[in-house]
Amino acid sequence: MPEPRDHSPVRSPRLGALAHPPFVRLLAGQVVSAAGTQMSNTAGAWVLYRLTHSALALGLQGLCFSAPIAVLPLLTGILADRFSRLTLVKVTLAAEAADGEDGSAMHRE
Repeated sequence: MPEPRDHSPVRSPRLGALAHPPFVRLLAGQVVSAAGTQMSNTAGAWVLYRLTHSALALGLQGLCFSAPIAVLPLLTGILADRFSRLTLVKVTLAAEAADGEDGSAMHRE
């Protein structure tokens, strides 16, 4: 007697996570967020160029945007190696609390 055939869809092992709706929602949210961030960055650069007509200003804006992304992980990696995780979490939460709920305390003019 032949065995019954399984008619369920074949799932690729590489795309297995897409079978889970919460992951698909997370992925969609990340894509929308990344697109919004890129649009915002492009609009900011466009406004800067329209106001200054300076390629140097655009270059400095890019440097100011990317320098912390390149340098801070090196410094924070040293801190993460030297201090316990609990201490780092406590310091981080204290800094967030000192900054205020909406972040306005450190950004006042």
